[in-house]
Order: sequence, then C-alpha cells, then structure tokens
Amino acid sequence: MFQFLITKFFKKTVFSVLFCLFAFAVVQEGCGNDYKPENNDENVDGFSADIEIKAASAHASEAQPGEGVGRSIDGDFETLYHSRWSGTQFPVTLTYRFENVEKMDYLIYYPRNSGSNGNFAVFDVLVSTAAKPEYQAIGRYDFGGVAAPSVVTFPETLERPLGVRLVVHSGTGGFASCAEMKFFAKNPSNLSDRNIFADDIFSELQPGVTEEMIQKMSNRFLRDIALSLFRNQYPKEFRVQSYRAFPNPDAKAAENKTGTYSLFDNPTGIIAQAGQEFVVFVGNTRGHNVSLRVVDFSTISTSGIGTSYPLMTGINRLNITGSGLTYVSYFSEDPNALPIDMHIASGEVNGYFDIEKHELADWRRRLNDAKETHFDVLGKYAHLVFPKNDFVNHTPDIGRLLEVYDSIVWLQNRHMGLYKYDRVNKNRMFFHVQYLSGWYMYATSYRTAYHARTMPELCDYRRLRTTSIWGPAHEAGHINQTRPGFRWAGMVEVSTNVFSMYVQTQFGNASRLMGTNNQGNTIYETATAGIISGRNPHATYSDVFGKLVPFWQLELYFAGVLGYTDFYADLYEKIRTSPNPPNDGECQLKFVEHSSLIAKTNLS
Repeated sequence: MFQFLITKFFKKTVFSVLFCLFAFAVVQEGCGNDYKPENNDENVDGFSADIEIKAASAHASEAQPGEGVGRSIDGDFETLYHSRWSGTQFPVTLTYRFENVEKMDYLIYYPRNSGSNGNFAVFDVLVSTAAKPEYQAIGRYDFGGVAAPSVVTFPETLERPLGVRLVVHSGTGGFASCAEMKFFAKNPSNLSDRNIFADDIFSELQPGVTEEMIQKMSNRFLRDIALSLFRNQYPKEFRVQSYRAFPNPDAKAAENKTGTYSLFDNPTGIIAQAGQEFVVFVGNTRGHNVSLRVVDFSTISTSGIGTSYPLMTGINRLNITGSGLTYVSYFSEDPNALPIDMHIASGEVNGYFDIEKHELADWRRRLNDAKETHFDVLGKYAHLVFPKNDFVNHTPDIGRLLEVYDSIVWLQNRHMGLYKYDRVNKNRMFFHVQYLSGWYMYATSYRTAYHARTMPELCDYRRLRTTSIWGPAHEAGHINQTRPGFRWAGMVEVSTNVFSMYVQTQFGNASRLMGTNNQGNTIYETATAGIISGRNPHATYSDVFGKLVPFWQLELYFAGVLGYTDFYADLYEKIRTSPNPPNDGECQLKFVEHSSLIAKTNLS
C-alpha cells in the first residue's frame, strides 16, 4: 500500500494523494474494530439478571431418608431430593412455599448431575396466591426424563405468590429426583435499544440505522455488536445459528431397549470461560425447554459430562462456572418442531466441522482456526470430539475418517434391524477423548470415550478401518446392547462383541475368533473343549471370546451359509417386542426360543 501511495503521489495531484491517505486511514480504523467479546465482557452489566426468589420452606409427599426435599433448595447442585428407593408411590408431590414475594414468572427444574433415575417426565404445576390461596392447576408438562435443566414459564405473572406445587406422575426409572428447584421474576430493565435491531436475537440492524444512531445507544454490549454489524465485521457463522430439535435419546433407548445415544448433536462452536458471564439471545422457543451445556473434555469423568444452563426466549445472562465447549440441548418428539434461532454474543469462536454442511476443502482452515484444545467433528451418524493436535497430526483425510465412524454406527443399526423396522436413532453416536488414569475405553450414558493415547490410531482412517476397528465398534456395541433379552448376567462383554465381530468382518478384516492362544489353539477349539466337552454351563465359562463363539455361529450359519442375512435383525426385533423376562435364566431360555422360531430351526 505504501508503494502504491508513493506512485500515486508522482502521477496525481496532492489533493488526490490526501484523498487516498484519508480513505486509507478510515479503512484501517474499521478493520481494527472487529467484534471481540472478550473486550465486551465488562459491558455485560448493561443487562440485568432476572430476580431469583428463595423458597421459605418445602414439603414432599415422600422421600428417601437422608435425601429430603430441602436438598432441592439448598443451593448445592451436588445434593439432591430423591423419592423412596424402594416403592416410590406416584404421584409424588413437591410443595414450595414463599413469604413476602411480589411477583413470580417462571421456575427452573435442575435434574441430577449424574445418572438419570428420577428425572421428571409428566407432572402438573399448581399455584397458590394471596388472591386465590387454594392451589389452582396451571398446566401439565412432560420433560421426558431429559438430563438437562428445564423451564416452566407461568401463563401469567403470579402476583403475591404463596406456593408452587409440582405433582409428578412419572420419572426415569420409576423415581422422582431433583438437584435444585429455582424460582424467578423477570427483570423489566432489559428493554432499551431494541429499536436498532431488526430481529429478536440482535443479529440484524434495522434498515436506515446510521453509525451516529448506534453511538448513542445506552447499552454498551449491544452497541459493540451493532457497530460490528454496521461495519460488516461481525463473525456470524457460529455466533448466529438456528438449532434444530433432536429426539430425547432416553425415549428411543426405552423403545429399543438399548443404551442412550448423544445429547450433543447441536454444537455451537463457541468456547465459554469460567468466571465470565455469558450472554445468549434466544428466539421464540415455542414452549420447548432449551439449555446450554458446557463441557471441559480435559477433565471429563465416567459419571457426568458438563454443566447445563437453562435458556429462555429473550436475553439470557449466564454465570459460567466451568470452561469448555458449548452445546445447545433442544429435544422434542415432534418431528415438525421448528428450529430455534440463537445468537451467542459472548465467548470465543472455536468452530466445528460438519460433513453435511461444510466443504471438505475447508477442513484444514477450520481446524487451524480452532482456539480450544478439542474440536467437534460431525458425520451423518457419528460425532467426534478429539484433540485438535491429533486431528492435525494423524488425520490425512477427514472425509474418509468420518466414513469409517459413520459406517460403524450404520452397520450396527442395520445388524440389529433398526432400519428394517423403522427404529433408527435420529441422534448421533458420540465418540470423545478422555484422560482418566486406568481407563482405556468405556461406554456410558449418551457417549463412548477413548483415552488420549489411542488418538493416533483412532484419528487415522487407515488404522481405524483395519487394526483398530474393534475398540470403537465394541464401545458403540455397548450402547446398542439390547437389554435384558440379550444382556443377561455374564453377557455384558459378550453380546457387545457380536457387534464388534460384525463390523470387523464387514470391513474385510480377519475374524478375531480365528486367533490362537499361547498353546496354539484357536478360540473355537478352546471354547468347544471348555463349554461342550467340559459340559460347563455357558454362564460359568470365564473367557468372553469363548462365550462369543455360539452367538457368532448363529450369524455364520444362518446369514453366511443359508443366506438369511436378516436373522439377527429379526431376532432383535423379537426381543424388543416381547415382554422382558423376569430373571437371567428366563432371558437365556427365551433367547433360545426366539432364535428357534426366527430361524425355523430347533436350537434347543
């Protein structure tokens, strides 16, 4: 640019030079003022938090000793109220009483931080006010047992409320539990400067807005956004998105008698920092419960994953207690549920890569632009969160890598008949890194996890599809295990390996059962000698690979020899649609009966 200006000096008039210099100065000033929310944190005070209302007392119709309802209003999210462990009697009634409260607009139900037993499903809300002391029903709600905070907004502001009563009719596992129940009145002071913006999430300016008008705005937080929008410098791609609804994974798990798929299908691409308040503008939720989950994958445990913060239509000012990547939780069983627009104006952009919306040519740029240690990568059926550096060093082709992970999920779903019987999960299977000492790989609710030392093999599609396919197929198989009909005592590490074998061989790899032990005997030989010749009950035989042999033989014979490729698909459906056997012995007998009926062969 400097050389350009000197040339112009000798060719044009002094006036032209001054004009160019002036234009140059204006452009540089604009480029130097792009939106940086970390410089806007001090301006969050432009928004006032809603007013929390403390309950004076609480009462429950029943409780497990030591886990009374007072724990739901003690301000500690690690303690919880729980109904009786043995013999919960629905409906369970929780009543919260208030003193000297002028107004109340909504409540937030916080489920337990780990596990899912007792998460609210169907419940009624009744309210008592000074004008109408008798409890009046205001609505029935269904939170579906979702493991995320949920909001009930009262149809009208409660004037001088005396009490709020929740009558819980059902909960996950046949229980009722609650980590915290909080009550709020909306703050009326967050209405200034809305006329500058064309939408409810402050992502577009009204036509005709000038910089002079923006400079006069009283809310500095919104002013910084407006200036950046006015100068076409606002980073909208990840900050402003529409998030679609996914089914509650617990509902599909109950229907299919499996484990739960992912809660994390809506990554935001934004990093939250502990101790910094976080502003999220939310469009019309249409009555749906929506929340923001923050996950630090460097400290993740086997029992819980991240912290959730409820979101409501309008301005949400969140006090973030732990740093991490952020995800929108929006669950609905309605296939026509509309997307919800959101604008995350705080935090730092990390981005993500989604094979269904981003070009493969953009992979390296998006990865290199990431600021956090971990990076979200989404396929059609699989979602990965692995360290950025492992993607950089070990992933030569992200498209091929996602093909393998998507295929693992797709093959298992086909094998168990989810496509044939229209039972496929709309949620993805979640694969993420973990750093726990003593843990190699594991599967638990909503996710599968892999130690950091496995990343070189799990990020390289060439190793993943051959020598390293077993591990992810095994952990995904744990999620897909059909219980209790094909997961009775002694089968936890057996029936999952039917999936591993299926995926391993479908990729053209040699069967793991063809391997030999230190004595040179194959697994088939040792299993035959140990179970059949030794006349040992299958359940008492200790080698999980030996115990796998008879179940894999069913696949080899009926699908491989007779061409009945849907044998297991039909068998799984029979298990899914039959009553659950009452004990492990009945599970085994029913499995033989179902197999014989499906195959039209006497397998007794």
